[in-house]
Amino acid sequence: MGKGKAKVVIDTNVLISAIGWKGRPDELIKKAIDGEVIWFISPELIKEVMEVLEYPKLKFTEAQRRRGTEIIQKNACVIVPDMQLSLADDPDDNRVLECAQAAQADWIITGDQKLLRLKRMGKTNICSIETFLKNLNNI
Repeated sequence: MGKGKAKVVIDTNVLISAIGWKGRPDELIKKAIDGEVIWFISPELIKEVMEVLEYPKLKFTEAQRRRGTEIIQKNACVIVPDMQLSLADDPDDNRVLECAQAAQADWIITGDQKLLRLKRMGKTNICSIETFLKNLNNI
């Protein structure tokens, strides 16, 4: 992979966890904010994040929703995929894969078990946040 910065796509479940709670997901977002990784997101994934932030059961405050929007606007590179994939059963998972393919991402970081089972898509590794953070220093 060389010495360049890792190009990543962060799945919605990880991003939502980072916005709402502290811990490993928040650590990952800080890596993107600090420029240690290059984070890509598509308009479809942004839409999904905004929808999830409005879920009543998650009880996000207005400040948290605003923070989520600001984090994306200031730190993510928006890329528009020019293809539609159907590798996963869940259409939302396919949007993640499309974004990664369009960005030629090195990593998809997710908590989604179905995506994790894929392990790879072309040159893109699919892993948990723990695995990614553990390997980041070796990239």
